[in-house]
Parts: sequence; structure tokens; C-alpha cells
Amino acid sequence: RHCGYVARTGNGEGLGFDAFGLASPRILATVGGGGDGLPLLDAVLGALERLDHVSALVLAGPLQGAKDREAMLDRAAALGPRVVVRPFIEDPTRLMAEADIVVSMAGYNTVAELLRSRARMLLVPRDWRYGEHARGTAAGVEMEQPLRARILAEAGLAATLEPGALSPEALAEAIGEALDRDRPSTASMGFDGAETAAGLFDELLSGERAFDAA
Repeated sequence: RHCGYVARTGNGEGLGFDAFGLASPRILATVGGGGDGLPLLDAVLGALERLDHVSALVLAGPLQGAKDREAMLDRAAALGPRVVVRPFIEDPTRLMAEADIVVSMAGYNTVAELLRSRARMLLVPRDWRYGEHARGTAAGVEMEQPLRARILAEAGLAATLEPGALSPEALAEAIGEALDRDRPSTASMGFDGAETAAGLFDELLSGERAFDAA
């Protein structure tokens, strides 16, 4: 039984962009835990150097290395108060909904939250293995994120930039184009998969529902 997607439910009480004093157009850049997102973060800062009319909140991830974080904070400081870097925000769903565009990789949890928030998104999937961004595809290729991003793009739910095309120049151009897109319509998508699955298990365990014959 397909129970729907599992996505964190934001209560709308999390931090919004006003807490950071950032004016529109506003970008939220996020790479999840941060252990594999350095190529995208580098490109984001490079793109912001070219988009001087855009402000951004960059969530670098709690797993980002100390040296990488120090270098990123130095680059962000050079861009002035329009760029804020934070390692982590407990509930980013309000920020996702308020952002003019969210730049992200294409991991499941982040994408599910973005869809639930009806965020206008630009996905840059990783095809390098986790923790192997320095070696790139020489360490092997993972196709989970590119496949997810491609399907979402074909469904009109996201803009995408292929990982092999990632550069500050290409990302700046893609951000400009994505800002003109409509927000995705996700009303028909179910995001209560955890609750639905739990209810189904309850029915099975109580005998109210029987397993289908194989």
C-alpha cells in the first residue's frame, strides 16, 4: 500500500527571513547535513558574488568541516549583510515557504519538505558518493539524486542544474531563470505517510484489517 510521502510537518512558528533582516529576492541555500555539499556551497557563494541584488540565508549543515566553515564565513562576510550563514536551523519549513527560491541538493528528506512547503526550488543533485566530493565521480557515481531531480523537473515541480554543469556562472543564470517560475502545485500529493502507515499497522495488529493474499 502506498501510504504517501514522509515529510516533516512545520508548525509555522519557526524562524522566518525577517529574523535575519534579509530583503527580497531571498534565497535559501541548504545542503542537509553538510557532509557532502561543499561543491554546491562554493558555487552558491560564487553565484551570489554575481547576483548583487539577491540576499541569501545559507545553511551549511552541522557536519561541515571546521576549515571549510571558516573559509565560507570569510567569503560570506565579504558579501556584506545580505548573506547570512548558519550551520543548522531546527525547523526550516517556514524559511522554505518564504524563500523566493530554494537552492538545494536532491536528497529525499529535503525534497519532501520542499514539496510540502510548495517551495520554488532549484535542485542541484550530487552524483558523487557521500564524503567523496573532493574526488568527484572518480570515486564512483550515485544516481539516486539525479534521478529524483530529473523526475521532479519532468513533472514541472522543480528547476534543475546537472551536477556536471555546476559552476558559479551557471548557477547564477539558473537562479535568475528559476525566480520566474511558478510555485509548484502539490495539493494532490500526500505528505502524511508516517501517520497513514501507523494507522494501517494499528488496523493490522488489531485484526480490523487482514493482509492481502499474496
